Order: sequence, then C-alpha cells, then structure tokens
Amino acid sequence: MNIRLENVVKRYGWTTAVDHLTLEARDGEMLVLLGPSGCGKSTTLRLVAGLEELSDGTIYVGDAAVNHLPPQARDVAMVFQNYALYPHMTVAENIAYPLCVRKKPPAEIAIEVRRVAAMLGLEPLLERRPRALSGGERQRVALARAIVRHPAAFLMDEPLSNLDANLRLQMRGELKRLQQQLGTTTLYVTHDHAEAMTLGHRIAVLRDGCLQQLGTPMDLYRRPANRFVAGFLGSPPMNFVAGEVVDAAFHCRPGKLPLTPSQREAAAAAGAVVLGFRPQAAALTAPDAPGALRAVVYVTEEMGSESVVVLSCGEEKHTVVTPPGARAVCGEAVGVRVAPADVHLFDAASGKTLISGEG
Repeated sequence: MNIRLENVVKRYGWTTAVDHLTLEARDGEMLVLLGPSGCGKSTTLRLVAGLEELSDGTIYVGDAAVNHLPPQARDVAMVFQNYALYPHMTVAENIAYPLCVRKKPPAEIAIEVRRVAAMLGLEPLLERRPRALSGGERQRVALARAIVRHPAAFLMDEPLSNLDANLRLQMRGELKRLQQQLGTTTLYVTHDHAEAMTLGHRIAVLRDGCLQQLGTPMDLYRRPANRFVAGFLGSPPMNFVAGEVVDAAFHCRPGKLPLTPSQREAAAAAGAVVLGFRPQAAALTAPDAPGALRAVVYVTEEMGSESVVVLSCGEEKHTVVTPPGARAVCGEAVGVRVAPADVHLFDAASGKTLISGEG
C-alpha cells in the first residue's frame, strides 16, 4: 500500500520543521528519508504515524486520507530508535502485544508469535525479558512486534543507530532481506548515507524541512541536484573547490583542471562556479603536472583495502582515495588530477548543479 504526502507542513510556533513536503512511498517500496539532524525527517515519520498533528497538507495511506485518524487506526507499525519494549514482559509477550490489544484468539496469537520469531531467529529467546537481551536482539524483537501486526506500512526511525558498527552492518542486511521477503511499504529515517544507499529503493534527501531531491541511490550519487545532496552522499564526502571557468579550463587558486565543451557551456552563464569531485575519482600525480591542482599531503590514513590521503590546498582540505600502500608522505607536495568525466559543476550562488560529469 502506498503512502502519499501532499504539501505537508508542520510548524512549532515560528519554526517550520516540515515545509510543504510532497512525496510518495510506492506500494512495496522502501523509501529512505535522509538528512542531517533537525532536517524534519523524524517529524515527517511521526506525522505519518499520527504522533504529531499536521499544520497543513494531507497524508494518505492507500487511497484514504488519515489526517484525522488516531495512530491505532492508521494501519502502520512504527519501529523506534530506542526499541520501546515493555521491560516487564517476555519477548513472546512483547511480540504478542499488538495482537492482544486487538483481542485475537490466544491460539492464533501463539501461532503468529512463533512464525515471526522463527523469521527473525528469536525462538530461543521467547521466555527472556528485554534486560537479558543484547542490542541487536532487542532490535529484532521490536521488528517482530511490528511485523506480527501485518500492517499496511512500516515506519522506521533510525532503528540501527544504537548498535555497534558490526551489528549495524549485520542488521542492515537483515532489514533488507526482510523488506524484500515481506514486500511491505516502508518509510525509513536515517542520517547515515551508507544505510540509505544500501537499503533504499529510492532516497528522499531533506534539508530544513524541504525536499532537496528524490530518486534512486545511484541517481542521487551520480547526478545530485545541488551541492548539498552531492556533499551528503558518499564517503569520504565530495570535495569542493571554488573558482571560475576561463577558456577551456576551471581555474582556482590551487591550479586548473581541464573541462569538456559541454561543461564549459553549462558554466558559461554562471560566472562563479564550484567544482566538485569524488575522492575516489581523483589521482595523485607530480606537483607540477599539467592539468592538476597543487596540494600538500596533510595526513594519510591506511584503511587496509585503500588509503585515504587528506590534502591541504591553500586553506582548504581535500581527500583522495588511493590504492593501499600508495606513497604519500606528510608535508610532500603533490598534484591532484581529475578526469573531466568525473567533474561536477555547481552554481556558486545557488548551489544548483550545472552539470554532472559529461552528462
């Protein structure tokens, strides 16, 4: 079942947390709401759940407007960041609780609890209480409690943020498998771009309550709508260099980079532009190499499978990802070369994308 928001607004006094947001999670889709803290993504989720009251706009679950329905009547199940388990209940009782509220027959409840527990590997834990569980086990119980309801949609508010890195990676895979298996429409909130890229069929990037871009993970990564989206997706984040396009090249304080005719044409009317390039798209070369930016190695971080080289370009820091063991000595002068096909150009004033690569 789809979830649709039309011109949704949420105000707290003079502060607008969600600003005329229009978007749709399609039937069976996992739509990720991505953005920094305070961008309105969790507020949006709570508006859909009915935990916050709309200031304006309309929310639909399926074809029905749910603005005035209480949370329990909206047929959505929310999974919270802090799990929200009942400490005095066993795992089985926590999972069964939504069915008990609906006064389902005990025999039916027992069957459903066992079915969902088996799906999430919780069968050995059914008689334990939450305090005896690890963080990952608690998260699986919270998921089981949501799944057992057979809701029209799942609403997940940063469900993995309290887990350590390894467990977060494992649970990310489990969430993706479960969503594909169940085929239930899911709105998923996170500030972690890696979660968004791996889990989402599509991603909605929010900033200050406004939608910046909506699209597939690779669409947003390859063709960001503006500098904010470009800098938010990717690890390490995109590098940005301010300058101007003169003749056939982008000129800036650290040097110049060649551009294609289509890139020069796109930048011609903008005047001041900002050039962006991914750390993975750059290569280190000699400091006096033609068509390269001049820089000094600030620090090198060996990551095993790759090396992350942080460079000083005047007052700015930029990052280049190189093969493991690449020679980059602190204080050494180097050049940074970027192929024109990997260059993104942004309007310096508005931040809007002028052109991504040669496309």
